Amino acid sequence: MAENNVLEQYALRASFVSNRLKDLGYLGLIARARTIIDNMDSDLEWGSEYTIPSKSSAEVLEKKGLPVSLVFAHPSVLRVSPIMLKYYRCITAFPIKGLQRVSGVSNIKTKEISGSISDSQAYKLVTALNDHANLLFLKNEDVSMSKLDALFYASAGISIDGSWRNQIGAEGERATRKAIVERLIAVQEVKSFVLKNGQSVSGQPDLIIQLDENIDTIQSVQCINSSSIIFSSEPDLRFIAPDGRTVTGIEVKAGLDPAGALERLGAMIKSFDELKSSSPGADTILLASCITEEVQKRLNETKVVTLVMDLTDILTNKRNAADKLVTRIRKYLELLT
Repeated sequence: MAENNVLEQYALRASFVSNRLKDLGYLGLIARARTIIDNMDSDLEWGSEYTIPSKSSAEVLEKKGLPVSLVFAHPSVLRVSPIMLKYYRCITAFPIKGLQRVSGVSNIKTKEISGSISDSQAYKLVTALNDHANLLFLKNEDVSMSKLDALFYASAGISIDGSWRNQIGAEGERATRKAIVERLIAVQEVKSFVLKNGQSVSGQPDLIIQLDENIDTIQSVQCINSSSIIFSSEPDLRFIAPDGRTVTGIEVKAGLDPAGALERLGAMIKSFDELKSSSPGADTILLASCITEEVQKRLNETKVVTLVMDLTDILTNKRNAADKLVTRIRKYLELLT
């Protein structure tokens, strides 16, 4: 059991990393950055006010066959394409908080994604980035295309790993939702989806085919018999019968650390208490990665949970656990008679 749970954590982590690389704009950024640099490098004017590489630094890059702006930031590049801030920050292994502190420029995460950069901010950022690049690469002439790539993805990985520590629960919920929805699609019992932006889509092929990419956009699932599944919180999944009754709720607790098991139990009990207060007849299902002896004891005492299942078994479909869960859900939703 413990070994399987560890494997589940690695699987969730891999899924999370893959999705975050895309969501945070890391995928394809190196190629995009080099296209921007190819188009702009020859037209850039370098001056001392930009804390630009010294003559010796420029000679090192020339000897390596690397454009200056591949390593050193220029205000014009940042102003024209703020996404380049992420590129320069990553190749110099600068954390967001560190760059904010050194440069005095705030909201760097926002600027990297969709924000604009003023002239004064560009000069401050360039000064910090280029001072750092000089120290990192040129003291020992240790700069190459492969090292820039490695530093870029190492920086991305460190950032994503930090996010993962705070998001393991959300990724467990995401994987559970996907496991349930894809099985209902397979038996042709999904009529439509309501997205978080309020849009209703009826059997949209791309949404179904690319379920892994689109699961986060779904707010609820409408089934062919007017039953529905609501993705929310407290509980994580709420199942509504055709007559509008809430018939069951699912809480997903993906954390594996035994030290946090009681805290997760407390959050689950609070969520189910709220469900029971509004829908006394509803069943409750807990999908958990870690059930310690103390947690099991308290579950037995409170009797707040109708069914406890191992989350690892659900996500890997071990012993057909996911199939059995969805069969049970279909009964709740009156899809099975």
